[in-house]
Amino acid sequence: MKCRKCNIELNESNSFPSQWKQYNWICKFCNREYSEKNKDRIKELHHQYYKLKHPEKKIRVPWNKGKSGIYSKETLDKMSRSQKGRIAWNKDTKKICKPNSGSFKKGQVPHNKIGTKREHILRMNTRRRLYGHDCLNQEFSNSEAHHIDINTVIWIPKEIHRMIIHNLKTKKNMEIINTYAYFFLVQNNIKQLSGVI
Repeated sequence: MKCRKCNIELNESNSFPSQWKQYNWICKFCNREYSEKNKDRIKELHHQYYKLKHPEKKIRVPWNKGKSGIYSKETLDKMSRSQKGRIAWNKDTKKICKPNSGSFKKGQVPHNKIGTKREHILRMNTRRRLYGHDCLNQEFSNSEAHHIDINTVIWIPKEIHRMIIHNLKTKKNMEIINTYAYFFLVQNNIKQLSGVI
């Protein structure tokens, strides 16, 4: 099978398989080009097809559209009287829906805005305050404290510490990051000992 327009061989990558059953063999590139050129014509054909398939779905225009002064005074009075004594759905709600259990009360503060910024940071760091801080090495520039367990800490370079996502609580990737930390600690100690010797 070849494209009717550009005469290239048709396959699954450059054609629509749904067209193979028909005689409308055309590649995707020619189809796109045709669609862009004839947007308005395609739109019009779609409308015509819809009208043929759904003749009952016609847009009904109201009989009084654009007309004025069609009601007599008696009819208008009758319409007015029928609406009297009717209670509006939003009468006692200050023109809004009634408050429910999820509504904010007057003076209520959102849960994530309680207290000052400092208090918010302290609340976030409560978990960290439960951990110990027994350091196996000294802090150095551009380093971060890594907890091997709840009490023990190794100071390792920031790049290594942030390279692997880990979690002491869930033990996620702790073996991998601990290996890196021990390797760094041993390597650093060897360098210090060789400098002394």
